[in-house]
This record gives sequence, C-alpha cells and structure tokens, in this order.
Amino acid sequence: MLSKIPLNVEKINREDIDKEILRAALIAELDAINLYEQMAALTTNEHIRMVLLDVAKEEKTHVGEFQALLLEEDKEQKSELKVGGQEVEEMKTIAVPQERRHEPRQKITKYPMPSQTEDRRSEKPGLDV
Repeated sequence: MLSKIPLNVEKINREDIDKEILRAALIAELDAINLYEQMAALTTNEHIRMVLLDVAKEEKTHVGEFQALLLEEDKEQKSELKVGGQEVEEMKTIAVPQERRHEPRQKITKYPMPSQTEDRRSEKPGLDV
C-alpha cells in the first residue's frame, strides 16, 4: 500500500519546510522500492523482473541522497540516527535462549482496516488529512 503524503505548506513553519520536503521525498522513495520489489516478485517475465529490481535499486540510491540531505538539515535527526544505531548494536549482545532463536512468529489472521485504526498523521503539524 502506498503512503499518503498530504502536505499543507501553510501549516508548516518556514524553518521546517525543507525537512518536511525531504521526509516526504524519503517516504515516496521507500514506497517506490516496496512497489517495484513486490511487482518483481509477482511477474513471471524474467526481463521485467530484472528491470523492476534495477529500478528499485536506483530508488535505494535516492533514499540515500535524501537521507544525507535530511541529516544536514536536521541535527537532531542526525544524533538520533546515531543513538538508534548504537541501540541496535547493544541489542545484538543480548543473549537469546537457544530454544527461542527459531520460534515461528505468531500468525496474524485479521488486519485492522484503516477506518478501524487511529490516523496519527493528523497529530503532526503541517499534515492535512
């Protein structure tokens, strides 16, 4: 499913507009990657599959470009990205009991429909839903 990016620029502080633009661009690129990879998994045509995966790879480069720009614009994002990476590394050192390492995940049989879930985007300034 593709994300909705309803930017209402009138509600965004001028100093935050570039960060919002870059985040919206990141979301769009991630959506494109997911879409192309899903279509590649569905097609039976090898040539189409190869092209879709190549385009998805290009989108990953775009993600890197937008992320680099965002990290230049948002110093808090940059420091929190570093903290997040450190937390992941710390979690790698936590011992997982042998019997739990390969347990299958619990199967979810019913997914909530968007109308049944709270739309959290309306809580963010600048997002018009």
